[in-house]
Amino acid sequence: MIVEDKLKALGFELLDLDAQYRRNASGARFISHYAVQNLLYLSGTTPMKDGQPLNPGAVGQELTLEQGYEAARYATLASLAAVKYALGDLDRVQQIVQLIGFVNSAAGFSNQP
Repeated sequence: MIVEDKLKALGFELLDLDAQYRRNASGARFISHYAVQNLLYLSGTTPMKDGQPLNPGAVGQELTLEQGYEAARYATLASLAAVKYALGDLDRVQQIVQLIGFVNSAAGFSNQP
């Protein structure tokens, strides 16, 4: 199955980064990726939904755990949008070598009871 079709079946849609860049009032174009031979490096991504930042804040302070999960989901979709922008097609991805994620959480936050 084509990756984007599977994402759509799950109810997710990727951002159109080219359109997002054109709407940037400053005219600046964010460098979302850098290719070195057959490896693609991505820069950091943040959660975006419908072209707008989603759930800014810290989990355990401004955000609930569920809102944190939603933010992580949309940050991942933003990363996939950058991969599509760079490669033209998510189906070109053969392997993910490394994935690092960070969560903004309140001091002392733990989802453990």
